[in-house]
Amino acid sequence: MSYTIGICDDEKAICSELEELTLRFLRENSMQGDCQVWNSGESLIADLEKGYVPEILFLDIELAEANGVEVGKYIRETLKNDQMQIIYVSSKTNYAMELFQVHPYDFLVKPVTEERFFIILEKIISVVSGDIKKFVYENNGATGRVPFGEILYFESHDKSIVIHLNTGELITYRGKLKNEAEKLPDWFVRVGQSFIVNIRYISQYRNREVVMLDHSVISVTAPYRDKTRQIVVKYLKMGG
Repeated sequence: MSYTIGICDDEKAICSELEELTLRFLRENSMQGDCQVWNSGESLIADLEKGYVPEILFLDIELAEANGVEVGKYIRETLKNDQMQIIYVSSKTNYAMELFQVHPYDFLVKPVTEERFFIILEKIISVVSGDIKKFVYENNGATGRVPFGEILYFESHDKSIVIHLNTGELITYRGKLKNEAEKLPDWFVRVGQSFIVNIRYISQYRNREVVMLDHSVISVTAPYRDKTRQIVVKYLKMGG
């Protein structure tokens, strides 16, 4: 599999450093990949509009005009792209709430160390690979498959399960939510007896509910609140 990786930072030295680390990581792990560099949010947006959409994007927050938060919102809201994995890069650490709606994969603090960069890139490539892997379910004797990356959340009704996809489509089949939970990657979290959500598609998190990217509001019931908070906070790197 070949990966498309983008780097956007107005400091050319940072771009060169991250590009070198990216190419070295791919080479040392015998992976194929394409690495593209931009020095402004405007040039990145221009190429996104032309159809070049990397799977993984290292994005500086403090860009001069179209800053990283605005670019992130453009990707999520205008392009409607929820699949791109965004890793914000900054010398500051006080952007947590602004970044929440962009649901980045992670946050790198400058200066970026090789060890930290390699750890994040290894994990995120695993996620990108996992997105194209498929969840398998049985429906009236037939086997169905759907990529994990397209699943917003699971909802159960009596003995039926509904999969809500990021396309707006619904898949309904017979099953128990408990059994399905065992098949899912660790970025899915159970928030109640009837719901399992993909934390990467949460647009807002509150102690008692989550709002998904399709605007669905799902209650986080008492027995699941502590675990849900721990997982979401860890994922979004927002601190305690």
